[in-house]
Amino acid sequence: MKKAIGMNWLARADLSNLNSGEGIGNLTQLKLYRGNQYPYNSGQAVRHALFETLQREHGEVMKCLPESPCGQIETCWACDLRGYLIAEKLDENAKGTSDKRWSPLKVTPALGTKPVDLTTDLLLQFTANPAENRIANIQLTENIYRIGMCIDIANIGRQEKPVFIANGRKEKFSHWQESANISDDQRRQRVHAVLDAVYRLSGFAKQARGAVSLAPEVMFLSVQDHYHQRGLDVLLLDDEGNADISRVISYIQDRQFDGDQVLFAYTPGVITNGEEMAEAVRTTGLPVLSVRESFEKAKALVE
Repeated sequence: MKKAIGMNWLARADLSNLNSGEGIGNLTQLKLYRGNQYPYNSGQAVRHALFETLQREHGEVMKCLPESPCGQIETCWACDLRGYLIAEKLDENAKGTSDKRWSPLKVTPALGTKPVDLTTDLLLQFTANPAENRIANIQLTENIYRIGMCIDIANIGRQEKPVFIANGRKEKFSHWQESANISDDQRRQRVHAVLDAVYRLSGFAKQARGAVSLAPEVMFLSVQDHYHQRGLDVLLLDDEGNADISRVISYIQDRQFDGDQVLFAYTPGVITNGEEMAEAVRTTGLPVLSVRESFEKAKALVE
């Protein structure tokens, strides 16, 4: 079974505020970076949206909330995929060392790629008592967001515990021993569910008023025999929305040399020089796929 999947994708968002900053008074501000010129949504917000999407489709196995995890990673997808480590009563020989867990899903912030063009929306809430009417302002922008994600397949449903051995009157650490490890079929099922959730990614803030998704529209996806996080920024865009084609070609060649299986998904109208980039990708031998095709092929490659 493959060890990891790496993804870097672009998603165009219409006028929205997907992950607000602290706000001042009755103003809900955008989160901004790079000298307050570009919007972003935090990695925590992206992960939250991903788990909301998973919960919608797999509520029977997404059993826990962050505030009250059960820690049963073999049966609870939420505790497993979120990477919860539960403080449990330790073995008498554990010397204060708890089990080792991984967070199988690593997600970058969703970084806006164009300088922000702010719009402020006025929200009104009227009540029967005029003195209780509420006025709020919310900053909105449209942008193209770049997101990176790694799925650590090998460590889904897996946990280790420390083993100590006698060393005179003391004990010393010997090695890590698996305390949980689900079957490949169970692991495959969870990977497929995560890929489907990325394809359908929704559940960001203010969806009732914005209905904006950051699901992939242009994407590079690599199915890997080794875990690494290379290529999470391959789809860098300049302020005019152009991709760096030489960077893209270098990424593809590097991944192919390393033995990764690379997939490219493309939707027109997201990248300014998108057609030129798609043609350059074809010259490397990669087909240009639809987004859905790329996810289905990735599922097959995980096998």
